Amino acid sequence: MDDVCLETKISHRPLQALNVTYDITYKINGAIFEVNRELGAGFLEKVYENVLLIELADAGHKAERQVPIKVKYKGPLVNFTHPKTQIKRFRL
Repeated sequence: MDDVCLETKISHRPLQALNVTYDITYKINGAIFEVNRELGAGFLEKVYENVLLIELADAGHKAERQVPIKVKYKGPLVNFTHPKTQIKRFRL
């Protein structure tokens, strides 16, 4: 029996999305490290949250604080009351 060679088309979209996600994550982590470098340890979480939002705004990014998130757990939707900071617009 002859070997069969299948030609497949590979989409580069997942790779591009991964690169964009990596770039955004890298820049957010950079802002976090800058806040940590400037403030150091010992403050309440709220202080770091406020300063991180300032750092992100200075870099031209729009972020919202205390955005409620929804979580599904084993099917049903659970309203998770512990909100997180959400970056609404991120310019690369």
